[in-house]
Amino acid sequence: MSAKFFCLYNSSASESHSVSDRLKLFEEACQKLEIEFVPLDQSKTDFSKLPHTDSEDGLYNCARGSYLLEYALLSPLVKTFYRSYNPNSIKDDNGILQAALVAHGIDTPKTIFCGTNDRTHLKKYADYLGGFPLVLKTYGKSGGLGVISIDSLSSLYSLADYLIAENISFQLKEWIDADTVERVTILGDRVLYTISRAIGPEDFRTDYFKNHNELVSLDKESERLAILAAHACNYNFAGVDLIRRKKDGKAFILEVNFPQNFAPHEIDFKTNCAEEMLRWLFLQTKVQ
Repeated sequence: MSAKFFCLYNSSASESHSVSDRLKLFEEACQKLEIEFVPLDQSKTDFSKLPHTDSEDGLYNCARGSYLLEYALLSPLVKTFYRSYNPNSIKDDNGILQAALVAHGIDTPKTIFCGTNDRTHLKKYADYLGGFPLVLKTYGKSGGLGVISIDSLSSLYSLADYLIAENISFQLKEWIDADTVERVTILGDRVLYTISRAIGPEDFRTDYFKNHNELVSLDKESERLAILAAHACNYNFAGVDLIRRKKDGKAFILEVNFPQNFAPHEIDFKTNCAEEMLRWLFLQTKVQ
């Protein structure tokens, strides 16, 4: 074996699910493709003796919490799932990535990126977002944590006061009435697979582990929109959440997830995602 696949994670982080499954799937795929699997745990890595990466190697931060290690190992030579080398494009919050979508003219729910408890502003924001209900989302969480439905100004005022007092940053988003959210997995210039997650009657959040999920096929325009969203965020691999408004069928991009937890998809639906990722990474023609 000459090529190495450096797979980064952080065993001390609490935000990522199924990390052991992700590592196992990558290890099995590496064995099949005769690539050396090199898992690196940020919490246990000796930063004075970091490994050397070169153009034969691949690098992927497979979970939250290991971005400092990724910064230290990333170079213009090593193969990654970034479309171009730019260490400043590494972000650990998909809420921030929505600004990149807006900048590229991609349809997303209207969003106020910086929450406040200023009541004059909050009333204007509620009107701008189309009234109630609206969605409040705190930064830095995953799996639906910190995503809250707000149905009145009084609720918005009281929750905003609490979050500001606790120094918790948040955004406000337009409510999109829909039946499902589609998680579209992008690899390079194609859709690898799409999983539809039902929106429940009692909880509008679509957590994979709590909702009904099924493999579906999207129309070409929706696939194109999801691919554009991933590329706008500088990713050649990502999980793009797409929602379709019930009243007119209009599609919006909710967020772009990188890394995404592909392990349950592969276990439940046999998507072969880990092997597909490695085949693409080590056979790709890199975009500079």
